[in-house]
Amino acid sequence: DVRDFFDASQVEPDGIVICVAHDGRASGDAFVKFQSEADFTRALKRDRAQMARRYVEVFPSSDADMAAARKMSDPVAVRGVGAPPD
Repeated sequence: DVRDFFDASQVEPDGIVICVAHDGRASGDAFVKFQSEADFTRALKRDRAQMARRYVEVFPSSDADMAAARKMSDPVAVRGVGAPPD
């Protein structure tokens, strides 16, 4: 759905991270990395457009933000497998 929402912009092959809450469910946030600055600029024009029954806010973020979201969205990290004891 996210890739389709940005149909006029080229998204990197592994460029979508769906964020999850601590309980493992989707939080409603996502990070999307585009292939070019032009694709990014087109994507910004989709700010507040509708995707299904929700509006989508589109704004710039950093690679570091996306990397942190990817780490938090890792199913192993979300379940706490291998987490150090308290």
